[in-house]
Amino acid sequence: ARAAPGGEGGTDGKYVGVDVRAGCFTLDRCDIESHSGACIAIHTVAANPTVQNCCIHDGKQAGVYVFDNGRGLLVGNDIHRNEYAGVLLKRGGNPTLLRNTIREGKETGVFVCHESWGTLEGNVISGNEGSGVVIKGGGCPTVAKNDIHSNQQAGIFCCDRGKGTITSNTIHNNCKAGVLIKTAGNPTLVANRIYQGRETGVYVFDGGEGLLEDNDICDNQNAGVLVTTEGRPRLIRNRIQRNKYEGVWVCKRGQCHLEGNDLRHNHKGPMDVSPDCLPNVVLLDNVM
Repeated sequence: ARAAPGGEGGTDGKYVGVDVRAGCFTLDRCDIESHSGACIAIHTVAANPTVQNCCIHDGKQAGVYVFDNGRGLLVGNDIHRNEYAGVLLKRGGNPTLLRNTIREGKETGVFVCHESWGTLEGNVISGNEGSGVVIKGGGCPTVAKNDIHSNQQAGIFCCDRGKGTITSNTIHNNCKAGVLIKTAGNPTLVANRIYQGRETGVYVFDGGEGLLEDNDICDNQNAGVLVTTEGRPRLIRNRIQRNKYEGVWVCKRGQCHLEGNDLRHNHKGPMDVSPDCLPNVVLLDNVM
């Protein structure tokens, strides 16, 4: 491992454990920590390493920091107890994360921002003090087949023009909403299971958008879907059932298009729409 002072490589002029600026080499079965900056920094389009079966832990900033069009394959690593995000993607960072465990961080599990991409597939993201995944600032990752659970904030938090395709994940037992969307966040959620959250299954507010299609949203402690303050999602063919409050609750200037959803068997009924929201709620072929 090479420790290099890095302005951005470690952020704030600090050192990183492994600084990758170019190359396609493999790091296998390494134990990597950093007492100053990130454990691993991957940056520039020429940087495309494989990091596999490593223990990446106790970094004073991110566990893995991918930025300035850096790439890389992270597979089978245990990324834990880092002071910032377990994995941070920034300014065009575009790695692939497969079958990693990203846990017990002091902030977010995976943070995607500033026009970054990235593919997250088959990872377990749990027990972080922030949200499991945060997407903001034009971030647009593919998030598929992950188990995102037991985080202290939302399972997935999408805001500030964050987008992304979120498919076939299990999102459960998070302390806040399973999925939280605000301020022009506009992700596409397809075929996810969002269940047993301690608050709302999906919460859309402050101008958040989003397409929710063919998801199971069930057994949450509040409403299955809550839409407020000019949130305006589209809900198509979801099964929104067995939630402790309404299946869908629209209030405080919320807007919503619901088509072909199954809203049966919620404890307080299929829907609650405040009078001021009625003109902005479209209902087509839902089962109630």
